[in-house]
Amino acid sequence: MEKGKTGRYLKYAIGEIVLVVIGILIALQINNWNEEQKQKRLEIATLKEIKSNLEKNILWLEENADYCLSLNEAITQILSFCENQTPYRPEMDSLFSLFHVYSNISFERTAYENLKVVDANLISNDSLKNAISNIFEIELKHFDPYIQARNDRYNANVVLPLQNKYFSRHWKAKNLNSGLHPINYESMIKDVEFFNMCTELAYRRKQTAINSRNSAQRLKQVVHKINEEIRLNK
Repeated sequence: MEKGKTGRYLKYAIGEIVLVVIGILIALQINNWNEEQKQKRLEIATLKEIKSNLEKNILWLEENADYCLSLNEAITQILSFCENQTPYRPEMDSLFSLFHVYSNISFERTAYENLKVVDANLISNDSLKNAISNIFEIELKHFDPYIQARNDRYNANVVLPLQNKYFSRHWKAKNLNSGLHPINYESMIKDVEFFNMCTELAYRRKQTAINSRNSAQRLKQVVHKINEEIRLNK
């Protein structure tokens, strides 16, 4: 009898232990699931912030492309003055005041920099993670300082000397587009060095416009990938 009771107690105890273990395992699973959901919500929120930054950068790139093309149009007209030996007219000053102007872009990187601080591996999709990294670490990082440094060197070494040679600035001018007036217009439009400078500026601005458009397209591709990732994880 005693052995029978002991056996039943032992089975009961083992059953209790099994139930406790199962309860612990279920609790752990629920906790892990909650943590996974928490991480997923954080990932989605981060992706939305990165997407917002990218969309701002796309807008800036497209506006920069349009601006560079408008500046290029001014240079093209100046080149036509040189080629056709067009007589000077006062309204030309608005074009001359644009030939030395460059556009500057400051990209939005806040969300990506925050991701690097928190954990770059927060983004579970490796392909998307690499695409985002390439945009911020290569595409935008190279585009901004490289173009600016190149333009600054050319401006200092070539543009400003010729500007000082052929133009005076209206020091009372309130509008940037009316600031420069040619000192010796006839000599300027016959100067091969001035013509070559305008040709180079036209090329640089057109190339910058093309680069801006291409970069904007690559950013749009990453935005599309982010949208797909968000859609799949809703």
